Amino acid sequence: MARRLERLERLAGELAGAPGRVVPFRADVTVDAEARAMVDAAVHAFGGIEALVNNRRGRPRRHLGPAQAALSSTAAAGAAKMRSNAGGDDARLLTRPPGPRRATGEPDPHGIALRAGGQAMDDQDRRRMIERYFEILLSGDFEAAGEVLHDDFMQEWPQSGERVRGKEACAAIIRNYPGGGPTGTLRRVVGGGDVWVMEADLHYPTGPTHGVFVLEFQGDKVARATDWFADPFPAPEWRMEWVERM
Repeated sequence: MARRLERLERLAGELAGAPGRVVPFRADVTVDAEARAMVDAAVHAFGGIEALVNNRRGRPRRHLGPAQAALSSTAAAGAAKMRSNAGGDDARLLTRPPGPRRATGEPDPHGIALRAGGQAMDDQDRRRMIERYFEILLSGDFEAAGEVLHDDFMQEWPQSGERVRGKEACAAIIRNYPGGGPTGTLRRVVGGGDVWVMEADLHYPTGPTHGVFVLEFQGDKVARATDWFADPFPAPEWRMEWVERM
């Protein structure tokens, strides 16, 4: 990113044979609208932002204020960081370090989620992964858990004050559940970026319950689940005239 597009296009041409991807973008980071457009374009092209680097000599950090504000208001930016140094003569937006594109499922130390073909994951990809997570939960097939669960996966049940660390522990709980694990139906999946909510109707050997699951992604895998459960109860007669039965 710089204020003169011809310089960027020339640089992009020089890097055409290098690993990775270059997207030239003309903008002035001190202008609110241009900073926001720059951030939106980078998130759309790469799926997230890791670092905003100001290389303009003599420009203090405060000149990146509009860009920092745009980053802060962009959910897909995640844990974006901004730093400045005194070298060079223009500001640059870094979305991933140079290097070969990973295969899908390969660990991503820089937190950029990729799908088949090395493209950034989008919300449809994450939605499909959540549906797969629900299938694994019901089937107990935790041999397939590596498809969707992060190596440091953690699950929390606030109502009972319990925390489960790791895929193996989750699998053991499902396998050893008295009477067998649950069956169920996925009701709804909503969310975007790295945070999603899944609603489901579950039926355990002890009876039916409703579940709400807050799922958080790290890179291209589900890294954390916070689960809430509530048993159904009869609708009271006193409010029947104001409600519809589901």
